[in-house]
Amino acid sequence: MVRVNTTDFVALRNLLKEDFPGKEGELLARLSPQMAEIYKKTSFKDWIQIPQVIDIYQQIVDLLFPGEQDGWQKLGSLIARRSFSGAYRIFLGALSIDFVIKRAANIWNAYYDQGFVEVENIRSRSCDFVLKEFPELPSQMRHLITGHMTAILELTGAKNITITLDESGAKDIKWFCRWGK
Repeated sequence: MVRVNTTDFVALRNLLKEDFPGKEGELLARLSPQMAEIYKKTSFKDWIQIPQVIDIYQQIVDLLFPGEQDGWQKLGSLIARRSFSGAYRIFLGALSIDFVIKRAANIWNAYYDQGFVEVENIRSRSCDFVLKEFPELPSQMRHLITGHMTAILELTGAKNITITLDESGAKDIKWFCRWGK
């Protein structure tokens, strides 16, 4: 089964405590004891399975974005902004969009233990991210990743970003990314 690095859980805990006072307590009350322990105790070096990530993140989406259709994407954006803040923010802002895009595979490998990303059709204001050889990526995670990508592109200075997720059921998963000046 696919495993996900829990680096974002550290950022998420800080985000909830600092930007959404009281929500972490509500989250812990909603989670099963097992999921609450995972949420509270994971660190940068831990890995968990995708269903566990979905269990925890679904509760967060329900808390922060109740009834919003794009809640998973919004959560992905919040997490990426927090994860890539501080020293990372300065690093991303100083780099070109092309530099960051070309390192998408490295970013993927830091978070997931299976599959790989190729960036195709790179142009001055567009590219396609293609996830290959990944067993199954649930729709929620696809939308979370869309939010991550949007935030990372924004942090590098891209404007007017449009990311279209191809959910046609093809073997490879594709995100078509476009941005303006």
